[in-house]
Amino acid sequence: MRTPSTLLCLTVALLSYAVDADAQVRRRRVVHRPLRAAVAPRLVVPAMRPVVAPPRRVLRAAVARTPVVPPSPVVTVLQRMETTLQYTRYSLDNRVDPLMGHYELDTPGLVTWVLRRATPAAHRAVFSQVRARSPNARDYHDIFANAPTETSHNDAWVRIPTVAALRPGDVIAWRRSTGPHAQGGNHVAFVVGAPVRTQVGGGGWLVRVTDSTAVPHDNDTRGPQSQHHSGLGTGTLLITADEHDNPTGYGWLGARTSVPTHALVSLGRPLR
Repeated sequence: MRTPSTLLCLTVALLSYAVDADAQVRRRRVVHRPLRAAVAPRLVVPAMRPVVAPPRRVLRAAVARTPVVPPSPVVTVLQRMETTLQYTRYSLDNRVDPLMGHYELDTPGLVTWVLRRATPAAHRAVFSQVRARSPNARDYHDIFANAPTETSHNDAWVRIPTVAALRPGDVIAWRRSTGPHAQGGNHVAFVVGAPVRTQVGGGGWLVRVTDSTAVPHDNDTRGPQSQHHSGLGTGTLLITADEHDNPTGYGWLGARTSVPTHALVSLGRPLR
């Protein structure tokens, strides 16, 4: 026969067992929750299309369509002169001391001096046609006018038929037009910038040139505001052209030209 004390002990034991079982269940739930939360959702990555390189023939054709024009040796010599320039003035004596940076030249003298150092074959070709000690602007005009427009293996000069085709290192030369109303003088200059189309003076091209002159051009490195009033320098000329872009005259003051001067203009390119 069970006594009240025995029943009390059994009741306490059952209660303890129930509490222990409930604690174990809670412990399991606490452990499994972070595990479920740690599982990342599955990502679906779309398939990437393979990158197909263009054929080598296509790449070679693209390179061939963009020809690389090497820098002109004439421009290299002119840049060296401007870098070392200490004193210059327009002079018919043509005295040059490159070590001291002294350049006393007229424009034909400048062109001859640069060609001798930059393109020796073109320099020799000039003297093979001109017997004078120093060629003048008219001589250069005639040489360009009679030069071929297509190059061959032995050519030292090629004639440029249109103003738009000029590029740095080319040479512009003009002489007075013939007839009773001839105006202007003779001149020759190196091209140092690509021509820019303009409507100044009825239409033509603005061209940056380097020459040696007593009167500056437009936007010139010489003049009252400069250390050097004459001699070696760079400015902008106007070259007029007809409907076929053949040169017909010049404007000494570039964009500030009011009335261009008609002249016989020829364009040449020294090749070697």
